[in-house]
Amino acid sequence: MTILEGEALVLRGPGRVHATEGLRVQATDIIEMGGKGFAQIEFGDKSRLLLGPNARALFSASSARHKPEHSLYALSGWFKLIGSGREPQANVPGLELRSPRFDIPPAAADVVVRINADEVDVFSERGATRLIERSGQAVSQPIDIKAGQHYSRKGNEKATIRTGPQQTFVADLPRAFRDSLPARASLFAGKEIVAKSAPDFGYGDVEPWLKADPNVRRPLVARWRHKSRDPAFRAALIANMAAHLEWDRILFPEKYLPKPPPPSTPAAAFERPGRAPSNQY
Repeated sequence: MTILEGEALVLRGPGRVHATEGLRVQATDIIEMGGKGFAQIEFGDKSRLLLGPNARALFSASSARHKPEHSLYALSGWFKLIGSGREPQANVPGLELRSPRFDIPPAAADVVVRINADEVDVFSERGATRLIERSGQAVSQPIDIKAGQHYSRKGNEKATIRTGPQQTFVADLPRAFRDSLPARASLFAGKEIVAKSAPDFGYGDVEPWLKADPNVRRPLVARWRHKSRDPAFRAALIANMAAHLEWDRILFPEKYLPKPPPPSTPAAAFERPGRAPSNQY
């Protein structure tokens, strides 16, 4: 993370830390930007990722199809992928962006993405990119988005692709996304930046992740299992169990114990009632 403005938190392992410039992003890190936050993350192949206001992103999330070295699950907020300056000879897989509504495979293009609760926008600022719509676990045929085209989709409506970014999209575009930002990774080469601990998180802080796609949320069970001992967190898990049934085994392990064998039936009597014992051998 080579540039940081505003506040950003990183859910790392069982806890949470404050983001800071120079911090190395690790696999399974969840970065959450504040309402006015902005960050730049640089990769070894010279590609970059900009995180804008309210961005929630999980790095190197697992995938049912494959697991590239650099993958990003974008839950909500503003993002900009800068891949036009990528160096393929660096032998580093490009960044794949996945989200609840669509996937964008690695591409040598600059793409701006906005993800809201009910609407998504993708603008290919430079170069062409490819988008794969998702509906639950189902995926559609790839959609090619040429340079200068704006893809938008609201709810379950059919997506539209227009030439040029829409006016409302441009008006809301984060200021940092309009600028040409410098690469600063060399400033932190060889430095080990230690993040400062942040206050612990409650259920409400991570609820969107606990209710995300199954392949995203399930690994979080082992990661946050200790939170099941917190009374408030536990109560919220139980109240929302239908949205994340994988927690049922953690909260109620007795339900998953092996069932006891059925009781044995008493042995049948060898002698009939009232019959005299035989003296024959």
